[in-house]
Amino acid sequence: MDGDPTDIGALTMTISVLYRQYTQIAMLQYEKEDLRRRLLYLLGLYDTMVKVTECTRNRTMWTRPVFSEEERLRQGDSSNLIELLRRTDSELYYNYLRMSYPLFQELLNLVSPLIKKQRAVREPIPAETRLQLTLRYLASGSSQIDIAYAFRVSPSAVCNIVEEVCEALWTVLKERELKVPTRDEWYTIAQELEQMTDYPHFLGGLDGKQVVIEAPPHSGSAHYNYKGSHSINLTAVASSHYRFTLVEIGAEGRRCDGGVFEQSSIRYGLDNDTLNIPPPSMRRGYVLPFVFLADEAYPLRRDIMRPWSRRLQLTLMQIIFNLRQGIGRRVVECTFGIFAARWRIFRKPIIAYVEKVEKFVKACVVLHNFIINKEIENGSRRYRRFTQQDRDLHCDGLRNMDRVEANLGQDVTPFEYREICQIFHE
Repeated sequence: MDGDPTDIGALTMTISVLYRQYTQIAMLQYEKEDLRRRLLYLLGLYDTMVKVTECTRNRTMWTRPVFSEEERLRQGDSSNLIELLRRTDSELYYNYLRMSYPLFQELLNLVSPLIKKQRAVREPIPAETRLQLTLRYLASGSSQIDIAYAFRVSPSAVCNIVEEVCEALWTVLKERELKVPTRDEWYTIAQELEQMTDYPHFLGGLDGKQVVIEAPPHSGSAHYNYKGSHSINLTAVASSHYRFTLVEIGAEGRRCDGGVFEQSSIRYGLDNDTLNIPPPSMRRGYVLPFVFLADEAYPLRRDIMRPWSRRLQLTLMQIIFNLRQGIGRRVVECTFGIFAARWRIFRKPIIAYVEKVEKFVKACVVLHNFIINKEIENGSRRYRRFTQQDRDLHCDGLRNMDRVEANLGQDVTPFEYREICQIFHE
């Protein structure tokens, strides 16, 4: 039954017959109760069908004139503003879609088979426009209604298009940009990170990010986090060039980073040796395992190194270890910073169901790696890597005795200050 009058007439006749049976025919108590429930169900169905029919009859147009195909071609961003930027200003084009025009065309060729629609009754929205409005929604952090007005596409269509394109991006790019590294690739990552941080056998920083969302209906405190907002968790391992290597998406915001890790696919892969992690090897006179660096929220394991607790009275070497580990952990912190700066949707609460937010996060993760990998191939990085100059700044900062004293306490002598600086320069 789809709201057709004929179906409503048949439903009315059925209700009439059952009502006469209920009021005029003698029957057992349980039979009468069963008949009463059927009548209540059919009456509710009848009420719903009447409302649907009234809405259909009151509809005076297929779509509003502002969202028509003519207006989309005449005033929509896809056919006007984006085309103007492509011809006249490549920098603003990059700022608008977060990628250059050649890179956009390459991405469009990859996802077009999954998002292109065939013509049925009306001309469908082109795959190019679908991808453009999705990228703009993720990059700008604007609401979907703002995107609808800008591209002259109805809000309901924008809602469906964004979800569909994000799902297609994840399907196409996850095996290309987020596959588990091989053992040789882990060795390469460790070498690059050691050049950046001078930390041996370092495979990447492990940390979690709270993706803030509107409170889901009837969710209670399931997504309420310690920062006072509702969120889902993005746990990730970031490696050299500020790329994501391993991710876990979708845990409730109320769970801590360590709790999310304990039930994540990352921990399962480490425990069952499915992540191709290299075995321990000799380094600087010691047999050292390859490790991920994490903060105090994570457990201390053979493959995860965390800092000494700040609640303890730390020795000089423990303080030095924490400082060096903090320099290594900045890789994942910078990755999250670049991620949120590029995709501004993560700068404020996302108004969508949790299932859709997970699709948005997945799409942005693979797009983040896709863009950085292409920039490395072309030799034009938008966000530069950790350089020798940056490393020297870390060491020079330790020469500020007042700052070091505030961080390390009153028990450290000037000789120990100089020793710390000397160690950092080795």
